[in-house]
Amino acid sequence: MAVGERPEQSVVKSWSTLNGLPSNQVTALAQTADGFLWVGTGGGLARFDGAGFTVHGPEHGPPNPPVQELVALPGGGLWVKDQKLDRYWMRNGRFVKDTTGWTQMTTGGDGNVYAYNAREVRALDAQGEVTGEIIPFPGPTTSTTGGLQVTSEGGMWIMLQGKRKEESEMELWTRLGGEWARRQDGGPFFSPAAFVGQDKAGAVWVGTCGENWRQALRITGADSEMFAIPELFQKGIHQMAEDGRGTLWAGVHAGGLFRWRGQEARGQPLSPVERQPVISVLLPGAGGELWVGTEDEGLFRLTHAPVSSYRVSTSAMGKVTALFPEADGSVLVGTEGTGVYRWRQEGVSRFTADEEFNKHSRYGNAFLPLPGGSLWLGMGRGPHEFKNNIRVSDWAFTDQFGATGDSILCLCADGEGGFWAGTTDGRLYRVHDRSVRRMDLPPQFRQTVVCLERDAEGNVWALGLSGRILKIAPDGRMTVLGEESGVPDVRCGSLVIDSKNRLWLGTAAEGLYRLVEKKFERVITGGPGQLRSVLQIQEDADGWLWLGTLEGICGFDPAGLDRAGEDPPPLRWLSARDGMESEQCTRMRAARDANGRLYFGTTRGFSSFDPREIKEPLRLPSPLIEGWRLENGGLSASRGKAEVPAGGRIGIVFTGLGPELADDMRFRYRLSGLKDSWMDAGAGRSVEYAQLPPG
Repeated sequence: MAVGERPEQSVVKSWSTLNGLPSNQVTALAQTADGFLWVGTGGGLARFDGAGFTVHGPEHGPPNPPVQELVALPGGGLWVKDQKLDRYWMRNGRFVKDTTGWTQMTTGGDGNVYAYNAREVRALDAQGEVTGEIIPFPGPTTSTTGGLQVTSEGGMWIMLQGKRKEESEMELWTRLGGEWARRQDGGPFFSPAAFVGQDKAGAVWVGTCGENWRQALRITGADSEMFAIPELFQKGIHQMAEDGRGTLWAGVHAGGLFRWRGQEARGQPLSPVERQPVISVLLPGAGGELWVGTEDEGLFRLTHAPVSSYRVSTSAMGKVTALFPEADGSVLVGTEGTGVYRWRQEGVSRFTADEEFNKHSRYGNAFLPLPGGSLWLGMGRGPHEFKNNIRVSDWAFTDQFGATGDSILCLCADGEGGFWAGTTDGRLYRVHDRSVRRMDLPPQFRQTVVCLERDAEGNVWALGLSGRILKIAPDGRMTVLGEESGVPDVRCGSLVIDSKNRLWLGTAAEGLYRLVEKKFERVITGGPGQLRSVLQIQEDADGWLWLGTLEGICGFDPAGLDRAGEDPPPLRWLSARDGMESEQCTRMRAARDANGRLYFGTTRGFSSFDPREIKEPLRLPSPLIEGWRLENGGLSASRGKAEVPAGGRIGIVFTGLGPELADDMRFRYRLSGLKDSWMDAGAGRSVEYAQLPPG
């Protein structure tokens, strides 16, 4: 893997009997056209909306647990096969016995459903009715245990039990041009063979093949290639599936899940313990996620993590206080207490081999590149200049910032080849050609300097930790802005001037402010809670602002603040559900690399993401009213009409269909004729009305 290349990461969430799953033995999965996920288990069938399970156990009638197979129809129906090998259709919420005699079904790469038995295969329409020609299997055969796959081009692949020496040996047959033929490569195949099907590149995969059970066969046209399974996976492939992002996943017999990355297999832990769950079934979801059923540990969901998180130190919590992305994809990382590091994909190392520097540089607070190839570091003991990773400044220079060197928290270029430096002791220095000049500051601004910014007119803005802002004009005039200028009297966290020369102020307790005609105004925005702590601010290439907070990272389009009569722009929140290992951002300057990727320091390392990916349109869930509770009755599953007596009480139960989106769903509701305004239900999925008037 190239330096700086970031592996795809996933966010894992699980459900078990503690969450309402009928059994931790998941045997089958299917997602119907309405968006519900159906989970077959050893304890029965359950319908899942991402928030809760509706169980169809033995007391609800057929099917009988455990469920063996589930296949969803394009028209919204569901085909179920249970322990007794009885088959049922689920249509319009009711189960009807299937008397057609089909023993198995599959969804082909062309999106159609195919039914088959030991003799023949037929295509079904969206409602499950037989259509098209009868396609007989080649004989003689006694079973079709390997599974049928129909490719997107209409080709058919199936494992058939042949008359070979050992009963477990299977044969791979194909029907590509109207005639069946037995494949000679890769065989004999051994049962249980997990026939997988076609990936998005058009190749067909067959798992668990070869005498050592530790290979996978990839077939492209007339060519085939064996892939060896890494030693870390002790047994052969049992299940394979490709998710909506084109990632190919495989589960192995002994437990564990991994993804193919070119010729490389990378493990994906589902559990924090060494022993990984045994995979029983994989299902790509409608939203690009992957659903994973296990033999004894319940249901898992893997979603793509748009945020990548990395640690740089194991000797401490790894609180990051400065970041600088380099051109080769590596990242320089300053920490609180453990020094300065260079992160690369293959590992983390010290930024420099200078042992004397490392001994005195446990705190790395700021990075500043300057013309000529210099990189300045603001440290716990003064600033230091590096060129090509070699320190070119000496301790005599550093001592000009105090007898032991003031702790530099922030750096800012002065536009003339030099820079400004702010310290923990409330001092400002200007450095040019190694000449250090300490600035005499107004007495009302003697406080820790946490941010420095220079605007388009050449003004330098210094943010004090305790809620004062100092403006230094190009002619040296100084102005202190406080409460009279709208600066809140709270601890402050960040100050940024964006590409449109607008000044933004982040506070530790009162959210985000911006300077409008010489006065700071609070920006009112919402999120998981009201926006409170803003410790980092970074602008992306499209002009959005991204804020590092104590509750995660959020972004918004500032253009929405200037549209008269509109609500404040919504925030796009990123949290642990999106891949953040720690949602608590630190007080520092967030970074942006040449490709537009953003970097935020946290209490456990740093998180990075591409904002263009975050801003892709979300798949909106479909709202659904599931039923109601009447005052004198129980929950009704009907979606028809309900007559409520005057003055009666009714409870409405609703949900949103998109199980991969359930964590972030929020609802509003209204009852037409009672109140025309929408009411906020938050994450709740029910509402109750009492004393309703007639009508």
